[in-house]
Amino acid sequence: MRELEHVINMDSLYRAWQKIASKRACAGIDGIDISFYRSDLQKNLRSLQTSVSSGIYLPYTEKVYNSKNRAICISCVEDKIIQTALAEVIMAAHVPAKSVHGFVRKRSIFTAKKTLDNAIRCGVSEYSKVDIKRFYDSIDARMLFSRIAKRINDKKLLELFELLLYTHSPGISTGSCLSPTLSNLYLDEFDRCIEENSVFYSRYVDDILIAPISNLPLIEEKLAEVNLEINPEKSGTVNAADGFRYLGFDIKNDIEAAIQNNDFSLAEMIYEVNECDVTVDEACPFGRDTCDNSSYRH
Repeated sequence: MRELEHVINMDSLYRAWQKIASKRACAGIDGIDISFYRSDLQKNLRSLQTSVSSGIYLPYTEKVYNSKNRAICISCVEDKIIQTALAEVIMAAHVPAKSVHGFVRKRSIFTAKKTLDNAIRCGVSEYSKVDIKRFYDSIDARMLFSRIAKRINDKKLLELFELLLYTHSPGISTGSCLSPTLSNLYLDEFDRCIEENSVFYSRYVDDILIAPISNLPLIEEKLAEVNLEINPEKSGTVNAADGFRYLGFDIKNDIEAAIQNNDFSLAEMIYEVNECDVTVDEACPFGRDTCDNSSYRH
């Protein structure tokens, strides 16, 4: 992976900022929203750059909302910028198994749907639909950090990852811009093993579809190796002939029919379609010259 200086140059920070701004991220515990941060964008990004490069950067405590059966964590805008810049580094260095569709460049709920359509056309009709119990909260941070450490040679960059990892406990943050990418890295060996030993395998974050159904014990075994387990309340056997929903789609319809029937409207309400393909409309206007010594909030 690239060194820290390449992660926090103004081009990288500006790209991360554009992704955050395009999603209209809400304010964190500091109360600073997108509009306020944009009002003095160059100064804010340079201050953030200085803080990280000098080693004084500390992420804020997350704002937590309880939603149904899970807590959604909201980071501050500048923490989201750092998370997004680091996620970009991981995505550049690590390409998940081909059956992983969430938070991978040029993959989405739509690529997952297309691969499932193809499997059904080839005669695969019965699947195990699997949900991972308390996925993000159950990820072993130490195990995850060891996987990151194997891919990083830069001590300062590794320290930044460690700082963000241990800000949240237990597991990793639900709502962090970095968590989905880290979870793909965490499950990399699991994904490749299941993919190699299955007729069909598809994973989008913690939503898994697998055939044959006789491979369910393999899923349980390999999840246990990374301290995860199946959520029995949200898992079970499904059949394409009977129809079922996956990633917001009606599986009785192929991808073209799903779009015509507006299945994608429901899917977009549940999942971000273009998680990793946000277009950067313009180059960073601030350049890469040495950052100033402006005071910083942390």
